[in-house]
Amino acid sequence: RQMCIRDRTYVPVEGGPDRTLGFVPDGTEPVSFTDEDRTILELIGQWVGYELNRRQRERELRERKNHLDAVVETA
Repeated sequence: RQMCIRDRTYVPVEGGPDRTLGFVPDGTEPVSFTDEDRTILELIGQWVGYELNRRQRERELRERKNHLDAVVETA
């Protein structure tokens, strides 16, 4: 089945591949998006980007902590 994205928003991610969030209708009839729908999509995209960036920062902090712990153990 071929998917047709009807509306989408860009999701920037620091230090990783950028992403696009889109809505795909489940029916075959055309779907129109209002300005409010687009605003909600943009806000969801911002939220997803924030969460992806937060997880990346947490992962980097864990790696740094593990490295520092290893340095302290060998000192």
